[in-house]
Amino acid sequence: MSDKSKKVGALSARTWTSILLFGLIGQIAWVVENMYFSRFMQNEITKAPYATTLLVAFSAIFATLATLIGGALSDRTGKRKVFICWGYVVWGFTIAAFSLVPMQPSADKVLPMVILVVAMDCIMSVIGSISNDASYNTWITDVTNTANRARVDTILAVIPLFAMAIVFGGFDSMTNSSATVESWQKFFIIMGVMPTVGGVIGLFLMKDKEGIKPNKSNSFFNDFTYSLKPSTIKQNKMLYVCLSG
Repeated sequence: MSDKSKKVGALSARTWTSILLFGLIGQIAWVVENMYFSRFMQNEITKAPYATTLLVAFSAIFATLATLIGGALSDRTGKRKVFICWGYVVWGFTIAAFSLVPMQPSADKVLPMVILVVAMDCIMSVIGSISNDASYNTWITDVTNTANRARVDTILAVIPLFAMAIVFGGFDSMTNSSATVESWQKFFIIMGVMPTVGGVIGLFLMKDKEGIKPNKSNSFFNDFTYSLKPSTIKQNKMLYVCLSG
């Protein structure tokens, strides 16, 4: 490999640290959302199937819409860092807020608590989708190129396994069937501190790629619906085949 090729594919230590930091913390937060909110609902609010179904369904809907909106906002402002870093800060607070939910409610208060938990999960999913799914993944595309993107994507594909190992290995016992209210509260606070601290560190560590300019050539609605247009799908057939898979 020539020196020129090495230079093209090289990423600074600062960039690698940002990639790993936000990649790992983001996946830890998603482990909490994807697995532990459902356990929390079943163990501490109600075992009724409708509650978990609502939790999963509404979270998925809001996360999808938020990712589309976040992507459009990121492109229109020409900024990634602000959405990522401040998004992670707020993301952590939305996770920690679950420690304040009244647990083991009486029968007449179950439905209000179900609605509260579903609403809080939707808020958490919106913040996470804008900061991680939309902005962080776009930033990855910005700072990588064809010489190094495969290597970065491979590492990012492995990171979720490390995130699961960290959460399961270090904190799962705080949420099992015998877990107390206090242990659940500690769990949510610890899991919430991680994204918040990561976001604060990122404010000093992360950098947007130079030269990115705001793109307001189209309306916000057009940017929001761009990936859903038949013409876009037709022009990128194989991409949508992969996405469908």
